[in-house]
Amino acid sequence: MRRKFSLYRAWPLWLLGICLLGLSCGGNGSDNCYTETDVFLGVALRRIDTTHTERPCTLKVVVRGLDQETALYDTVSLSSLQLPLQPTLNQTDYLLRMTADSVWYSDTLHIHHSNQVRFLSMECGGIVTHRLTGLETSRNYIQEAVVLDDQVVNQATVHVKIYVP
Repeated sequence: MRRKFSLYRAWPLWLLGICLLGLSCGGNGSDNCYTETDVFLGVALRRIDTTHTERPCTLKVVVRGLDQETALYDTVSLSSLQLPLQPTLNQTDYLLRMTADSVWYSDTLHIHHSNQVRFLSMECGGIVTHRLTGLETSRNYIQEAVVLDDQVVNQATVHVKIYVP
């Protein structure tokens, strides 16, 4: 005589199915993001010497946002800067104080840019990249600022060169 199939008696199969479904939907268990999500404007400090050769120069600098209390760089000797841009505004302003000797000079740097938000993944979230649309300085100590690459999409690129005497 043949027995009827009963869902009640097949509970081990149901339990196995639920466990396998839970494992397959749970992902790999790693919530780590291995993609760089910080984007900075790379700025190189340069000087033209008497032979008209461009050379990197190391200056003691203080850099802060124009209306901010805390300094991004506070009296450190550098030949390049990494500046974050505002992700929700189209302009970012910095106050730069520089010295190569004992006299401090102040300049303002106005960076005009557009922003683009890009979704990366659930683990990483989004990234905001920028396109430079303009650059202005107060030209107190800075002689010239030149945009080399207007696409700000990573940290490894020099986007702007600032020339000082």
